[in-house]
Amino acid sequence: MKILPLSTLLIFLTVLAQAQVVSDLNRVSVTLKDGTDVTLFGRAWDIGDKTQEEALKQGVLKDNLTAKDGEYYYLPTNLRLAKRKDGIPEFLLLKYIADEKLPDRDMSGALMHFLMEWGLSDAQKQECEKLLQKAKPNEPQAKIVGPAKMFAPEGESFLITSAITSDKGLTNTVLSSGRAPLIEGGKIAVASNLNKFGAQLMGATLDKPKGKTSVGDLSLTLRFRYFTKIPALKGRLIIDWNQFAISYASDKEFAQKIVVRHGGGFDRELNRFEKSNSSLSLDYLQSKGVVILELDDTGYSPEATTEIKKAMLDVFTNSVSSVLSGEDLAGDSPVSSNEGKVQDAKAGSRDEEVKKDTEGDANIKNAGISDRGYSIFYEKLSVAAKRGRQSLELNYGMQIPNDLEVTANILDWYQGVKDNAACVSRVILNDPFFQRLNIRFILDKDMVDIFEQEVNYATVNIRKKRGDGADFTSRVTLDKKFVQENGIQAAVTYAGGGDKNPDMYEYQVQYSFRGGNVFPNSPQWQRGTMEAVTLYPPIKMHNVEFESDLEQMKEYKIARATMQIRYRRLGEEFQANLPISPAKGQPITSKAIFMDKDMKGFAYRIIYDHKEAGKLATEWEAKLGAVDYLYATIPEAYQDKNSDMFKKAKELGSVLTPASSTEGKVVDIVLDAFKVLFE
Repeated sequence: MKILPLSTLLIFLTVLAQAQVVSDLNRVSVTLKDGTDVTLFGRAWDIGDKTQEEALKQGVLKDNLTAKDGEYYYLPTNLRLAKRKDGIPEFLLLKYIADEKLPDRDMSGALMHFLMEWGLSDAQKQECEKLLQKAKPNEPQAKIVGPAKMFAPEGESFLITSAITSDKGLTNTVLSSGRAPLIEGGKIAVASNLNKFGAQLMGATLDKPKGKTSVGDLSLTLRFRYFTKIPALKGRLIIDWNQFAISYASDKEFAQKIVVRHGGGFDRELNRFEKSNSSLSLDYLQSKGVVILELDDTGYSPEATTEIKKAMLDVFTNSVSSVLSGEDLAGDSPVSSNEGKVQDAKAGSRDEEVKKDTEGDANIKNAGISDRGYSIFYEKLSVAAKRGRQSLELNYGMQIPNDLEVTANILDWYQGVKDNAACVSRVILNDPFFQRLNIRFILDKDMVDIFEQEVNYATVNIRKKRGDGADFTSRVTLDKKFVQENGIQAAVTYAGGGDKNPDMYEYQVQYSFRGGNVFPNSPQWQRGTMEAVTLYPPIKMHNVEFESDLEQMKEYKIARATMQIRYRRLGEEFQANLPISPAKGQPITSKAIFMDKDMKGFAYRIIYDHKEAGKLATEWEAKLGAVDYLYATIPEAYQDKNSDMFKKAKELGSVLTPASSTEGKVVDIVLDAFKVLFE
């Protein structure tokens, strides 16, 4: 009996298309010294792994208790506070106290903001890998590659459980980033503004001595989905070629298909033949003993059994096509046992049986098959009969989804930060002289983005006027390095002193741009508030796109189309050019421009370089809205040089000078005519 090669197995095995497949049966759970529980899965063996051919024959892959290449992946765990580069946890609890003499439990309110992430640290991975190798002594090379691939589950993936933050009578606002991060080190954010009663209740659950309370009133739950591979179906398929020849010797329709094409034309027409001929059903083949399908159905899914049976029929028909066309299966080897020889007890007279059945069927010749065709048909069945039996071992795996929830309580990490002044602090609201206030500045997201391209830094000057004349002044400079090391928030602490309004201060902002420009030259003082001030950049980035039809440009003899844009940047007018040329073969181009944030759009015109008439130009127009995209539809009138539109475009193009194409700051002002861009 022969075993079909692994290349044949790939015909019918279906595996979910993922780069990372883990075995459901190869699960390892360990607990680290710090109490972190880790669950790992070994990488699943693929049925197509050629180096595992012997393992496949012996059924080793049925349990899959070893990991391919020793690779293991862990599920999300170790939900913890994120840290800055300097090691300070990204946690803020700012308590408002009405009187300096009052304890924190009598606070008037609180701000709470923190960032969380999951994943093992390098030290934890090393410890976990040693525990893994201890748990898998037969795999000394077992290693942790990284986290398992996570997917978003149905419904919400990030949940906050808190009686206090969910009660509108106790909490003014509560915000979160909304989704569980699917990658290791991805961050989630939670922020809340608690009123007097909410802050006092939250404090009561946090500030009790260690061991006096089990949990705080805020828990986070991350929900994930991941996939594991399970063995769903096992067995084997046996093809009896002798019985095949006998069973089909008198089938005139089958004979016609073979003889008419003279080359074993069972190939692609077999699918059509199968639909019209019930003798190619799996049940018929089994009843005739042509195929024997032995399945050990483990009961996972009736659909899996149905699909594997369909796949086995495909394997059979592909094999018949190869045999009758004179081709052998890839990698197949001659029969080495007596199964394919005439001396076989069952097949001893197979040639005579086949010949007798074919000669005795008048319907075949009546169907119009010549003697030559008859001989071809007989020869093909005789060749098939001599192949004996072939056996195909099955080990059909399937992927199943699994849902995972990771939950952590605020008390798990609050104990480690409660004595850190950078994380937990208090503000006294009663006595202005002793009051310590934090002035906070937060960079807008757009501000962070343009640091890379346009802004060198932003300088914030702060002053606090006091009644006694001892004014407080300070300065903060935020640049790319500051953001990388400290995040998007800067803080200055000052004492209110004897001022009657200690929670108010003034600030001014000045930006330094590429090229040494500063804006504004004389920044105005603005009034700030105690909570925070968000710094918005004076300019905004627009990625403008320009597109045209290259074929139409060729047809209209247009060598180049250029969209010119006029916009204001820091109060001065600038120009940008976006050219398209059929010679370059690119129908669309784009450019990032930085314009004043109060602009509602930009002005534009299109200049066409006509191969015969020179430059054609359109009037300046306003482009309003947030969509920075323009498609240049070339007017049909441009095909007629005598049309009014062509003459007008020619007239506008004739006054263009080389300076008209200059990019950057311009002196010929256009935007004054487009008040709609600034209203």
